[in-house]
Amino acid sequence: RPCKMPVLMGDDDGSWRRGSTEEGQLEEQLEDMRFDRDCARATIAEQDKRILMLEEQLAEARKALDAHDDADRLYAIPSIQDTLSDDVKETHHALLSDDVVFLLLSRLALSDGTGAAAACKIWQSQWKRRCAGMLRLARHRVGTFEFCQHVVANPGGGVIVSDYHKSRLMVFSPEGESLGAFQSPRIIWTPGAVALLGDESNTAWVLDEDRERLICVRLGDAMGGDKILTPSDRIVSPVMDYKCPKALALSPGGEFLLAIVNDWVGEVLVLNSRDGTLVSRFGEEEDDTFGNLHSPCSLAVQDDYCFVADTYNQRVSVFNWRSQTWVRCFGRRGAFLHHRTWTSDPEIPHPYWFDSEMSNGDAEYEDERKGTGPGEFIEPVGVAVHGNTLYVSELVGRRIQVMRLPENILDLSSEPQVLQIIPAPGGQRLGGLCVDGERLWCAGPLSIYTELGKPPKYTYVSLFSPFSGDEQGPRPRAA
Repeated sequence: RPCKMPVLMGDDDGSWRRGSTEEGQLEEQLEDMRFDRDCARATIAEQDKRILMLEEQLAEARKALDAHDDADRLYAIPSIQDTLSDDVKETHHALLSDDVVFLLLSRLALSDGTGAAAACKIWQSQWKRRCAGMLRLARHRVGTFEFCQHVVANPGGGVIVSDYHKSRLMVFSPEGESLGAFQSPRIIWTPGAVALLGDESNTAWVLDEDRERLICVRLGDAMGGDKILTPSDRIVSPVMDYKCPKALALSPGGEFLLAIVNDWVGEVLVLNSRDGTLVSRFGEEEDDTFGNLHSPCSLAVQDDYCFVADTYNQRVSVFNWRSQTWVRCFGRRGAFLHHRTWTSDPEIPHPYWFDSEMSNGDAEYEDERKGTGPGEFIEPVGVAVHGNTLYVSELVGRRIQVMRLPENILDLSSEPQVLQIIPAPGGQRLGGLCVDGERLWCAGPLSIYTELGKPPKYTYVSLFSPFSGDEQGPRPRAA
């Protein structure tokens, strides 16, 4: 500090006098006190900031601790924990989380998943819990067809398969055994989708795809052997202009029939199920909205809602079929490609190369809506609803997704919960599917074109049934 010097102080009359040393000391002390006060204020402010930071860190730590406790309580396995060694008991809680179990176990085949669970004791009960109610491949290659895309559940159990090339409807038992066929070359040339009314006469609406017409026939009760359908079995064949009819579904009460017509764009027709007269239609909007369908392949109806496999929009679109309004969609979000943006100019490539895409599956096209994650799709072609569960098969995605629908489907903030992802048997391209009680049936591999001079590419039907959780896969071979 500067040395203490006498202070010159001015009087009121303007003269100067020499101040006392005592006054200078007091002023110096006052200056020191002010300096100390400023330093204390700065220290207090810095400490306040540090206290706030520590409080935030403490809150985050408490939140993480609560989350860990919740996970421990949720995924605790008392029957196993008592027998585990100390090092296994210290296994990180993430290994018990449903996300890990889902990613590592739910996509595996039965034998692979059982082997993975056997390799880690902590996953054994998780594997059984995860597999309870899940579907496993019970029987592969049910029937042999040159082309088959549509399957429909039989009200008495089992499934009816449309044999496109042989002009017949094949009937299979719940176990996949053949029960005969309805031969129909004179009435239905190339049978496609079928909708069963479930009455005593076993009345059915059938799409004749190549002739592009809809026919109502009486199948009768001959489900244990072959039957030739005659013109007397035909009830009505409504006269309408059906462009590429693809799929059928009945309303819950059976009074209405919903049909997809697919001329690259696509829309849904609501028909009277007694005579096939047109009541309403939806799915082709005037504006570029989510209500526009793009080559839909199948649909399912539950209550007032119609679920459509909107194939080249890479999503499942949901409509209120009574009011003909779009409700929402499931799938990956992305830019909308309206059919009016297409061009016939040969110099400009078409966004979807149908021939090559459907023949070998090697063709690729850019679409930011395609996705391989849970709840995302690559060309969904089959859709079915049973209770609050939605089933979707993918053509190019080569898998079946089983999802739990939101409690309130109108709540757009709530997405379906993916319960299981079933890889396509043999990695094949899948077709349509249906649900028969607890069983799931799916067609595949789906292939339309066969090269000249080569044998046809046959299509089969796969049967999936619930996995009890107590089943064991094949034991690994000894080294």
